Amino acid sequence: LDQAKIEEASASMQQKNALLETLSVTDSLTGLFNRNKLNAIINDQLARYERNKRPFSVLMIDVDHFKTLNDSLGHVAGDEIIAGIARKISQSIRNVDFAARFGGDEFIIILADTAISEALKTAERIRAHAASVHCGTISKTFKVTLSIGVIQSEPEDTSLTILLSRVDGALYEAKRSGRDRVYCVQPKSDSAT
Repeated sequence: LDQAKIEEASASMQQKNALLETLSVTDSLTGLFNRNKLNAIINDQLARYERNKRPFSVLMIDVDHFKTLNDSLGHVAGDEIIAGIARKISQSIRNVDFAARFGGDEFIIILADTAISEALKTAERIRAHAASVHCGTISKTFKVTLSIGVIQSEPEDTSLTILLSRVDGALYEAKRSGRDRVYCVQPKSDSAT
């Protein structure tokens, strides 16, 4: 084999490995990070927070009444709506932040080095931006509402489970108080003091 063929094969292999790496950390439907990668990101953020005491914030987003939408439109259109919402989320955050698909119609956003006041603005921006999603399959634009729970990292967040449980509680409050809203848990500890 000549050198050119070896280099070509090596470049091709590197490309395939990069693709496999991407596929292993992303959700195939939305292109956002998957659950495994999300767990790694959160653990990394928790370790960083423990070191530097600079808070990060977490948003848990749920598409309101998605099951009804999915059942009435069919799964293909439902998937398209989920992918459309994922795009709107990506467009609404900074490139230092992380967006992941958490489950069927749930997403989690990690806002690095972000206190609750800024996180609230981001949550409202996402909610406004995702208010309508176009579905090409049936050539219609749908009004979509999101419930969003927002928390800021706290010293008590000693594990991924505790952090996710707290943000899940905030999301539950957003839904319980009428959906189509952001519910923010004010931090108990003010890191600045």
